[in-house]
Amino acid sequence: MSNIANVIIALLTLFLGWYIFFYQNKKDKKDKNIQLLKDLIITPKMEVIEKYFDEISSLRERIKSDSLNDNEKMELISFTKEQSSYIRRNFLIFIQKIAPLLHKNISDKIDFLTDNLTETLSNDEHKLCNKKTYEKLINQKILETHSFVLEEIFKYEG
Repeated sequence: MSNIANVIIALLTLFLGWYIFFYQNKKDKKDKNIQLLKDLIITPKMEVIEKYFDEISSLRERIKSDSLNDNEKMELISFTKEQSSYIRRNFLIFIQKIAPLLHKNISDKIDFLTDNLTETLSNDEHKLCNKKTYEKLINQKILETHSFVLEEIFKYEG
């Protein structure tokens, strides 16, 4: 009877050992791929992300009056869309195939910010020179998006 118990314990130990080996091997490979993504793409492209948010934050200086004429609105909207295009060309395109979920989450948030800013800038009712109005309608959205993007990048686990 004790021989049967020893055999069962040995088989369970063997099975558990194989399971741990394969699980750890798979986890190590995934961790290595995530680290490569961060080292080869994310870290070098952080400058692009920060430049995008610095540029989009410069809208404050570009808004000269509460009553923007159509040309000024078009310039601001065009600037906003150019910045969105910039981050797509210089960052998002590099993670599209490698990290599709990360790409989708960040891309959707950038699109939402761009749409929101475009809508806000084209609305004549907003007094964007007013500091509180600007903070609420533009700057807060930029800061939320910036935080979201950084959070998505640093919590990404594949």
